[in-house]
Amino acid sequence: MSRRHGFFIVALCFTTIVCARASHAQYGSSFALPEDAPKANVRDFGAKGDGTTDDTAAIKTAIASTYAAWEAIYLPAGTYLVSDSIDVGRFLTIRGDGTGKTIIKLKNNASGYGDRNKPKFVLRAILAADVTSHNNTTHSVHFMHFTVDVGAGNPGAVAVDFMAHNGGGIEDVALKAPAGSGSMGISLLRDANGPSLFSRINISGFDTGIAIAGGVYGTVFEHVTLTGQKVVGIKNDQHPLTMRDLMSTNQVPAIHSEAPEYGMLVLLDSRLEGGATGSAAVEATGSYLIRDLRVQGYGFALKSGNTTVPGPTIDERTSSPIRVSGASKAATLRMPIKEPPESAWDAPSSWQSVRAFENLVKNGDWTPAIQAAIDAGKPTVYFPNNTHSPYPCKGDVHLRGAVRRLIGMEANLDQGRLIIDGTDAKAVYYIEQVRADGGFIHASPATVVLRRSLGGSVTTKPGAGDLFVDDWCCGNFVVDHSNVWARQLNEESLTTKLQVNGGRLWILGLKTEQFGTVGRFQNGAAVEILGGLIYPAQGKPTTPAYVNEDSFFTAFHREIGNGYATFDRETRNGKTTDVNPSFTQGTMFTSSEGWTGAVAPGTGGAGGSSNTAGAGGSSNTAGAGGNNAGRGGSGGNRSNGGRGGNDGGPPAGGVGGDVSNTAGTDGNPDDDVEAQSSNGCQIGSHAHSWATPFVALLLLCIRRRRLTRRS
Repeated sequence: MSRRHGFFIVALCFTTIVCARASHAQYGSSFALPEDAPKANVRDFGAKGDGTTDDTAAIKTAIASTYAAWEAIYLPAGTYLVSDSIDVGRFLTIRGDGTGKTIIKLKNNASGYGDRNKPKFVLRAILAADVTSHNNTTHSVHFMHFTVDVGAGNPGAVAVDFMAHNGGGIEDVALKAPAGSGSMGISLLRDANGPSLFSRINISGFDTGIAIAGGVYGTVFEHVTLTGQKVVGIKNDQHPLTMRDLMSTNQVPAIHSEAPEYGMLVLLDSRLEGGATGSAAVEATGSYLIRDLRVQGYGFALKSGNTTVPGPTIDERTSSPIRVSGASKAATLRMPIKEPPESAWDAPSSWQSVRAFENLVKNGDWTPAIQAAIDAGKPTVYFPNNTHSPYPCKGDVHLRGAVRRLIGMEANLDQGRLIIDGTDAKAVYYIEQVRADGGFIHASPATVVLRRSLGGSVTTKPGAGDLFVDDWCCGNFVVDHSNVWARQLNEESLTTKLQVNGGRLWILGLKTEQFGTVGRFQNGAAVEILGGLIYPAQGKPTTPAYVNEDSFFTAFHREIGNGYATFDRETRNGKTTDVNPSFTQGTMFTSSEGWTGAVAPGTGGAGGSSNTAGAGGSSNTAGAGGNNAGRGGSGGNRSNGGRGGNDGGPPAGGVGGDVSNTAGTDGNPDDDVEAQSSNGCQIGSHAHSWATPFVALLLLCIRRRRLTRRS
């Protein structure tokens, strides 16, 4: 083998490692918009984006033109030099073309940013210019697809001072601080932050990567990378903080969490590297759940008060014992976790505007116009951005045919219903920033991804394909014999908020408001709620928080406000009992008696808590392995083998958890590994499952070298 070939294969191995993790962090190389899609393009207000012109005034003018509306501000690809703070009001979305294309850069040695004891922000989300303290109406603020570089010589710079309520967050954003610059990457120190979702975030440098405080309302972080912080990676003071897939490379503690009274820490599926032999990767007091944590370099994985927990792994640990119902095991259900599928953003030339069919609007009803746009055959349909509620519908809109992405730009269908009923089971429908007060109905065998909405109930019909929900408020959920994965779910309905009939619902961060039952689970349903805040405001609850009828669930969250007298009304085998755990330091509860890990028809089985195989589904999908070097589950009736464990297990298991990477029942060995990413880099269900492709390519390299020598 030539040196050139050897270098190529080694480089390919390295690229595979990078891609395996990066597949979560980037799900499209460009996010360009049609000219009429956003309300304001900063270039139209004089911004140059050339890296030398001061664009501060132009960006502020663009934002002012949309202030306090349901609108979008677009920063096309370029480097926008700024010299002062920029405020963003509620109901606004700041969008770029991607982290490598749109860069907001603070001038070097900018005025007012020279004192790290007097932090000053670059971007700030606020209710209004004169309201910066406690409020709970900074609704639906989104920062997406750009980089903030705080420049050199700015030690007091805070990249983003963020606040959002009832939904909002930061997605696909990179924050950078050169050596000697940067106080905080993300500041969430103003009281009453959340609920909001922070996903696909890369923070390099700064004294503190993320600082967060306050007992309400809860924030969710997923797929976060921290490197090179000088004081601490994440500092949490009394906030309900939920994190999954945190990758930290630091010499300082990755997380310092203090939650003795109100807050909590949920940390899942994370890897923390660096540290010193006498330090802990996680410092936590008060309420916490840590599951599937791997550490390297630190002396301890966890320090809690005077207690230290050694590494290199924590399988599952809680700050106090998990309460159980009946003969349940004191552990979380460990339901399978799936990532939403991703696909490349279509070029603006292939987008279809609903306004192209405005002539079909009759008596203010946009239903026929929107349906015509969907049926026009373009892959992306969008709603040009205007003021709030510009597209009222009096009938049902059907998502079907060739369209794959519906971009609402905060559009509101008012009382109209959006029914997903396309017949292609291989399709993936993306619905982003669309509000439908009449509700969303998933009745298709296709996969559906719902993102960033502030209105509408969600109902799945039996036989519906997988449903993924990110950053959602505020209608109730009805899950009927189907599978749902939700990240940051805010439920504020007066009726039962979560109704699951024989289906599967996994939630990373749940916040509720209003009294009334949080969830009712029936007919073998399985529900896992990891993190969040239960807030029965505006009245005293008279019903149980949960009603569980011959089903299974895990709940780990905090509660404030008027408490539920009955936490769980449990019916099993015809016998009903009331369970009343304390909410003082967070609720940790599991009802798992009889739980086998089986999931809804047509999907894979869940692995056990340690090295246990899951049962296969009824149609083509693998079971998930156990959490710690777990064995794969049995395959489905037709093709796929089981996936490996969440923490070091092989990516494919055989029948009954065979560790030899053979296929499941009637399986094809080529189908053993389940690829979660559309770009071909991510293999396996876990964000850190990079070892398998690396080893495979390394073996290929060795084998090729041997063959070359033989020849």
